[in-house]
Amino acid sequence: MYPRYNLVLSSNQRFLLAGQKMNMLGSAHYIISLEQVDMTKKAPGYLGKVRADSTGTEYNVFDHGENPSGGFPIERVRAQLGAVYYVL
Repeated sequence: MYPRYNLVLSSNQRFLLAGQKMNMLGSAHYIISLEQVDMTKKAPGYLGKVRADSTGTEYNVFDHGENPSGGFPIERVRAQLGAVYYVL
């Protein structure tokens, strides 16, 4: 139902990674994976996610760690790897 985005090298069409919108209500969430077919969090190629705020002006990139409010040990909690901000 949601489009899949593939990042490939133009010189030899080598697949690098894929992204797909997750089925969430509210703000946009995208999964990032090294797998072309299995785009789930449990897949071995799962890298992390991109999450937007409710206005779509701030996007944060997280690794494959767990939700910080889940009571997991600190070494299993996801880390923020980057952010993109759009200034209007």
